Amino acid sequence: MIKRKALSQPLAILFTAILFLASCRTYAQTITGAVTGTVVDSTGAIIPNATVTATNVQTGVATPTHTNQDGIYFIRFLQIGRYKVEVDAPGFNKQATSEFGLEVQQEARIDVKMSVGADSQAVTVTDTAPILNAENPTTGVTITAAVATELPLQARNFSSLTTLTPGAVATAPANANSVGRPTYNSGFFVNGNREQTNNYTLDGVDINDAIDNYINFSPNVDAIGELHIISGNATAEYGNANGGQVVMVTKSGTNQFHGNAFWFLENTNLNADSWTNKHFADPASRGGVPDLNRSIFGGTLGGPVFRDRLFFFVDYQGARQHNNTTEGDSVATAAMRAGFAPGLQQNVAILNPVAQYLFAHPEIYPLPNVNVAANADGSAPLNNYVGTRSSATTNNQGDIKVDGKLTRNDNLSGRFTIGREYDGDSKVSIPTRPGGTNISPYTGFSVIWTHVISNNVVNEARAGFSRGRFSNLVSDPAGKIGANGNSDAGIPGSQVAPGLAGIYISGNNLGSPSGSTPAFGGNGVQNDSLTNAFTYGDNVSWQIGRHSLKFGGTAIRYQSNRNYSGNDGVLGHFDYNGTYSQKTYGTTDAWADFLLNQSSAFGQGSYVTKWGQRQWRDALFFQDDWKVTPNLTINLGMRWEYDQPLYESHDRESNLSLATGAITIAGQNGASAALYKPFYNGYMPRVGFAYSPADLKGKFVIRGGYGITNFLEGTGANLRLTLNPPFFSNSAGTQSGDSAYFQTGNGFPLPTSTNIWSGNVRAWEPNLKPALIQQFNLTTETQLSANTSLIIAYLGQSGHHLVDPREGNQRTCPTCPLPITTLSQLAPFSAASPNPVISGISNISYTESESSMNYNSLQVTGRQRVTHGLEVLTNYTYSKGLTNNLGYYGGSHTSSQSAYWQDAYNGRGDYGPAFFDAKSIFSFAGYYELPFGRGRLYGSNMNRVLDEAVGGWKLGAIANLHSGFPFTVSSPGNYSVNQRANRGNHYRTLIVKGRSVDHWFGTDPSATACGVDQDNGTCAYGQESTTGFGTAAVGSERSPGYKGVDANLSKSFAIREGTNLQFRANFYNVLNTTSLGSPQNDISSSSFGQISDTVSTERQIELALKLTF
Repeated sequence: MIKRKALSQPLAILFTAILFLASCRTYAQTITGAVTGTVVDSTGAIIPNATVTATNVQTGVATPTHTNQDGIYFIRFLQIGRYKVEVDAPGFNKQATSEFGLEVQQEARIDVKMSVGADSQAVTVTDTAPILNAENPTTGVTITAAVATELPLQARNFSSLTTLTPGAVATAPANANSVGRPTYNSGFFVNGNREQTNNYTLDGVDINDAIDNYINFSPNVDAIGELHIISGNATAEYGNANGGQVVMVTKSGTNQFHGNAFWFLENTNLNADSWTNKHFADPASRGGVPDLNRSIFGGTLGGPVFRDRLFFFVDYQGARQHNNTTEGDSVATAAMRAGFAPGLQQNVAILNPVAQYLFAHPEIYPLPNVNVAANADGSAPLNNYVGTRSSATTNNQGDIKVDGKLTRNDNLSGRFTIGREYDGDSKVSIPTRPGGTNISPYTGFSVIWTHVISNNVVNEARAGFSRGRFSNLVSDPAGKIGANGNSDAGIPGSQVAPGLAGIYISGNNLGSPSGSTPAFGGNGVQNDSLTNAFTYGDNVSWQIGRHSLKFGGTAIRYQSNRNYSGNDGVLGHFDYNGTYSQKTYGTTDAWADFLLNQSSAFGQGSYVTKWGQRQWRDALFFQDDWKVTPNLTINLGMRWEYDQPLYESHDRESNLSLATGAITIAGQNGASAALYKPFYNGYMPRVGFAYSPADLKGKFVIRGGYGITNFLEGTGANLRLTLNPPFFSNSAGTQSGDSAYFQTGNGFPLPTSTNIWSGNVRAWEPNLKPALIQQFNLTTETQLSANTSLIIAYLGQSGHHLVDPREGNQRTCPTCPLPITTLSQLAPFSAASPNPVISGISNISYTESESSMNYNSLQVTGRQRVTHGLEVLTNYTYSKGLTNNLGYYGGSHTSSQSAYWQDAYNGRGDYGPAFFDAKSIFSFAGYYELPFGRGRLYGSNMNRVLDEAVGGWKLGAIANLHSGFPFTVSSPGNYSVNQRANRGNHYRTLIVKGRSVDHWFGTDPSATACGVDQDNGTCAYGQESTTGFGTAAVGSERSPGYKGVDANLSKSFAIREGTNLQFRANFYNVLNTTSLGSPQNDISSSSFGQISDTVSTERQIELALKLTF
């Protein structure tokens, strides 16, 4: 009867909780730690009903529990920090551990052996630091608050820390060198997953932009209590991601008042010259050291409101940044302006009104001002024009956090965050280049309530809100083009922003900066995006015998409101790929196409209609960590997620069927609001084990696991169904087959009716589903010393149904009709009278979930917890990642394949190394407080005067090195089937001899490209032929690798007990190492294989003062 009664209460709680979770939307993601273990006597017999108390030594908050009938105790939902554990049982001496650190998601295992004696006698156990994960197969890394603040971080941006995760890499690490809002390609790729599949939370609240997968907010690193990155095989409570789970926790107040004030300053006078400056062909034209003036200032304060009961923490950070950079551009030579076409080696007529206008106005499109000869074929060389670009950024942000122990059984925590950021261009290097003005406010809060129901049952409830806005508008910093730039250049039509349409000319260096696109002008992409994320939730922990159960749910409400011009922009663009010259003269020359006014594609969006998409992301989970024996734990979990189809709040979206050509409008004629089907099969099992051989006394653990994650990443705004008629006006066209080319004098024609679909339209697969990623690992972890551990792991992933864009209107042969043409002639229409609503469509940007990925790696991680002033985290990864699609964003500083398949009907043809695949990755982070001075190993009794000179020195360093990323050879589209991507032909192995910056693939004859339908028997690569797709595989070559080492040196001066003033010097790229960018990959370009930029910045030095108390 007693046992039945004891069990009935937990069953009632479980039943009630299940009903609650089934009837409401909940959220669960642990940002706390836990302590678990077994209490036995000296013979090994279990001791039930022993009192176990975990006490936060910084706040004095004590959390008690009792061991169960198996002698097991479990204390969950503990705030991260420093703890000690006390165990008390009648007839035994009281046991108390030494202090240890508790981290996010850590389940610190502390087994206690009691000795017989008076219970008033206390015995302290000193060797109790729990540093091994002996509870589950989760992989990842923890960045402590000390590491986050002691390391040299450019712009104090936490994103730089994410690449310390095993298997993680960033394609553009310099993008984190910004005090502004993180944008595209500012994040990391981990374990073969796309950057957009990462998930960021702050105090358990989602801070992601659901449309573009931005991070909506970048916390002040001095406010981060801990940064925990889960890279794979997470327990069932974690979801909403396939990549890394970046879990950030804000610092809390303690029983002691503590805080700091800081000022970080960077100035041009301290920095090295740039690689670009050093490589100007004409030294007399090189600019000065890139002008960077940055000031970051602020402080933190935390302490008690009521000791042992209520605490507060506040922080503020401000940033002011001014950049003034000399930039090397490439502009058309005088001969080219006179009609010379380098590819054709002859002059052609200048028929394009844009060309006529620009050549007649050198104050808008100036002649070269650098004394450098044209390329051998007469084309524009790199950096034949030098100018200056200037920008400024202002950022202010802060947090307020309150933590309280309301009662013996209740803890409450709340945080409010605000950020306001503004940035924009004040000067551009050349007048034809547009500028931009950006506004990025952020507001958020979180509330967490932890309630102890009984010794075995604990409940945690959470609610939060995150609101991020990103507004960017086109500007004309030079003031020489104005609001009528298009019409002045001969492109008719209305204009809503200043500037000139983008002119894209392939196979040339033309651009600002050199080698970039467009050659001049800009699309004028404008955007005003507002994302609200509402977080709600509850999860329950329940200890039953040897089973530690955890169940709960997750629910996030996304509201995404946007006014977006589309990628075509409000200014529009005209593209020239050289195919007109190839057909007319037998030689590819995109510059000739431009002069002759024969454009292969054009487009212009609009900036009139706002739209708002909504969705819920819901989940339920159950996790059972079953301690089969004291040294063997089996993990069994199940998570179910429902990713509600995106719908527009007022049904302003439409879809197109690729099978029938039928158009459906949301909410009309029985159509659903989202226009694609819901997916209910998001089941994600999680299985794992952790075993620690008894003979090794807890010094060795072997873990393994298998799990599934489901996640549908944000696809960006450009391909959303809201950008279709009749709700969005878009002018676009693409030449293919024997269709006519386009002329700038015709402007950007719009359909005669808003119901007419023409140009580029969007369509989504009706059965679109989230990506399914299978994760598996086998890991060993060894404790080398009391504070040092070594992890060796095999980690693999296999993914299917990754979302991808595809051209839905690609011909099957150059003379075959467009698929939409065939559909437009279905009855009751005909070839003579096609369906006018769809017959004008040229391209269909089709969103589907048909891509795949595969990843395998060996990962080795070493970690030294802080000991004698030394803390180190280092890892090495040897891996291979494969995929057949790079997603919707790709990554900067790579020469990768297109986001679209070359052959829209054969995705296998694009399978190859992921564009971010680096075979070898090494990272290191650490700091060391030198052991000299008062109270230290050497000179512990020296006088204060000498101590001010000798003591208080600290060194820090962070390093990231990786091998080169894959290089994919691209080509003009000579096989004209309306494709979005073109690769060159691969004839034979490339022989690399005499490699240099200008000739990355060397000077061997095999590195000289062949032309169209030509194979001279020597060239390794040539242009795509006119009879078939390019045969070059994705990632057939490799770009240069990356080496980045940052270091710092600091000196602390003791002002009084507990108060110190630190002077610090941070050296970014301390060795001034040049990490080269990717080579030019257009096989038709005279600069193929030439490198024009770097991934790394020049050495920059930052000075700082920091008062800590």
